Amino acid sequence: MARALGSYPGCRWFKSDCRYHFYGPLVKRLRHRPFTAESWVRFPYGSPQSLAERTNCWILSIDGQNIWSKGVDIRSIRFKVGLVFQYSEYQLFEETVYKDIAYGPKNMGCDEAEVDRRVREAAENMGIREELLERSPFDLSGGQKRRVALAGVIAMDPEILILDEPAAGLDPIGREKVLGKISDYHKKYGKTILLVSHSMEDIVKYADKVLVMNKGKLFCHEDTDSVFARQDEIIKIGLDVPQITKIMMKLRDKGVDLGKDIYTVERAKDRIMQYIDKGTIC
Repeated sequence: MARALGSYPGCRWFKSDCRYHFYGPLVKRLRHRPFTAESWVRFPYGSPQSLAERTNCWILSIDGQNIWSKGVDIRSIRFKVGLVFQYSEYQLFEETVYKDIAYGPKNMGCDEAEVDRRVREAAENMGIREELLERSPFDLSGGQKRRVALAGVIAMDPEILILDEPAAGLDPIGREKVLGKISDYHKKYGKTILLVSHSMEDIVKYADKVLVMNKGKLFCHEDTDSVFARQDEIIKIGLDVPQITKIMMKLRDKGVDLGKDIYTVERAKDRIMQYIDKGTIC
């Protein structure tokens, strides 16, 4: 089952400061490079984003120790990392929402009271109403199913949560609710979240740091402002920028330079109002 894949071959995790390395035979150009996972980190470009999901021949080490070494308790390590696949509603399989969320904690060996606590807490964190817990997960809307799948993983209380396009295919309202609940969960518990996404709008809204990879190599790993200030560079390597950023670039080409750090509508509005207040625009 997906929620048992916490060991996630392809990553090297250092628990002390969340430093990790990717390395392996399928991406030979990806050099033994460490980067630090702080708050939300995004893998925004498609080329390497699934490198850890699409191979089973990688080495995984924690605190410098290969987990496949004799004597290592792999089972306990698996519970440290939660993985939610793209279109995670296909992870659902139980008769009721409650049973589906409870599957992970039961598999961990939690007693009945602890399982119940985790199920209800996870459901609340993902905005799943109590009356839905006894319904079949297959009777729910697409957004509700997605949040049930997320609840099933966070009910295991992982230290690190890996999400592959968690809002893919949802309408704007469903997308906002799913990502909003994930953001609330991060703020409430301080968990490290690695989020794969092609949506630049989602990245600038939720990410504290952005990790960009190009042709198997680390292109940059910086705070959101610094990454999108390099607009010309990231466009050149094939990475998109938010729509509002494109509009600001067009204005700059026409002689109205409002800055290179505009990637949200709110910031664009503020800069335009400042520009008008200065009397530059009648």
